[in-house]
Amino acid sequence: MYTSRCKTHILSIGINSYSVTSKNFAIHEPTLLSSLSRVERLSIECRNCLSLDHNSRKESTDFLDWVTRVHSADTAAPRLWQLHCDLYERVEDAEKTPNLPKLSDIRFNSVSLRAVKSNWGRLERVKARSHDLDDSEVIDFLMAAQNLESVELLHYEEEDVPEDEEYGDIAGDTQLSPTFLPKVNRFQIAWCPVTLAESILRAITFPSTSLVEFCICRRQGAGFIEVFPNYLLGVLRSVVVLDIEAERSDCAFSFNSIDSPSYEIKFNEPRGLSDMDSEIQDCYSQEQADEIFDTLGRQSFHCLVDVSIYSAYSSDASTMRRLFREFQTVQHLTFRAKRAQNVIEALASDLGDRDHRHPCPVLRKLDFRECRFDPVTLKKTLINRREWSPDLLHLQVTIDPRMFKSCEEHVGNVRRKALRSVARLVTLYEADEGEWPDNDDSDSDL
Repeated sequence: MYTSRCKTHILSIGINSYSVTSKNFAIHEPTLLSSLSRVERLSIECRNCLSLDHNSRKESTDFLDWVTRVHSADTAAPRLWQLHCDLYERVEDAEKTPNLPKLSDIRFNSVSLRAVKSNWGRLERVKARSHDLDDSEVIDFLMAAQNLESVELLHYEEEDVPEDEEYGDIAGDTQLSPTFLPKVNRFQIAWCPVTLAESILRAITFPSTSLVEFCICRRQGAGFIEVFPNYLLGVLRSVVVLDIEAERSDCAFSFNSIDSPSYEIKFNEPRGLSDMDSEIQDCYSQEQADEIFDTLGRQSFHCLVDVSIYSAYSSDASTMRRLFREFQTVQHLTFRAKRAQNVIEALASDLGDRDHRHPCPVLRKLDFRECRFDPVTLKKTLINRREWSPDLLHLQVTIDPRMFKSCEEHVGNVRRKALRSVARLVTLYEADEGEWPDNDDSDSDL
C-alpha cells in the first residue's frame, strides 16, 4: 500500500526483525524488489533470528536469499545512496558487484566490503567489518575511497583478537607512496595488529583537522612500546596535548599537534589477565605504569603544553623525574593515581643529578585531586621549585580528613601547618574535601 501510493516518489524503507518473523515477508518480497528502483535509503536489521523455530527459520532463510539478490548485479537500485545491513549471519555472495551507482553511505555487519568494490570511489560514510580483508586490501580500499568523510572498520572483535602465532601472517609492510584523503574527519579501525596500523599510517595521509583512532591488538606478554606504531613515536615529538589512560590493564593514548591529525591509540588487555586474581592484576598494572613512564622519559617533547595522566600507579620518583625533565614546555599537568607521593617528589629538582635540567620548569597549573599525598613533601617541593621556577599559578588537591585523624595529634598539626604554607606558596589554591580512593587509614605511607 505504501509503495503503490507513493507512485514515482523516492522511498526510504526499513526492514526489522519482526518483518521477517511475522511470516509475511514472502508476500511483500515481490513488491520490495519492484520498488527498489525508487528506494534511496534501505535499512535492514535482523539480528535476533538465531533462536527461531523451524518454520520461522525458513522465513529468515528466504529473507537472507532476498538480501543476497539485493546485493547482486541482477537487481537495479539506481537511486540508492544509503544501505545499512545488520544481519544475524553473513551474506556470502560477495563476488557479485551490485548495480548501486549512487551508493555513498554503508553500514555493513554481514556484507563484505568486496561486495561494493565498484563503489569504493563514491563512498563517503562507512561502518563495516574488514576482518575478511588482508592488509593490502584494506589499504587498497582506503586509497580508492577519495571521498571518504567518516570510516569505521572493525577488523577483529575485542574479545576475538588473533592468537600469537597468527600475527605474523596478517599484515606486512607497504612501500606505497602516501595517499591523501582530503575529506576525512574521522577514521577508526578496531582491533588490528600493529603491522596493519603501521602500514595504514605510512600509506594514508589524513587532514590535520581529522581524528584518527586505532585499537591495536597486543600479544600476551608484549609491552605497549612493542605494539606502538613507530610512525606515531615520531609524531609524539611535536604534540601539544597528551592524555594517557592506564588505570586498568589496557591503556590508551590521545594526542594532537598543530600540523597533524588528532590521534587516539588504544591497546587491549593481554589475553586472560582479567581472569587472574587482583594481586596479579595490580602487579601487572604497576609493571605497565613503569614501562610507560620509563619509555616516555626517553622521548623528546618539543612543543608539549598540556599533559593529563590517569594511571593506577606512578613509578618511582627517579623515573618520574626523568620524564618530567622532558616536559620542558609543559604548563598544565594533571595526574590521577592511587598515590601522588612519587610525582610530587619528582617535581623537585635533584641538584646532585648529572642531568641539570629542571623538571617541568614552566609549570603553571598542577592538579592531582583524588590522590593520596603528604602535605609536608608537597611543601618541600614547592619551596624547592621557588629557587628556579616561577610560583605555581594554580594548585588543585583533595584533602581527606582522615589524614589528620588517623595519626598522632602532633603529626596532624604538622600536616595542617604544611597545608597552610602550601596555600601561601601558590597564587590560587583549591583544596576539595573528599575521600582518597586508596586510604588505608594509616599515616605511615602517605
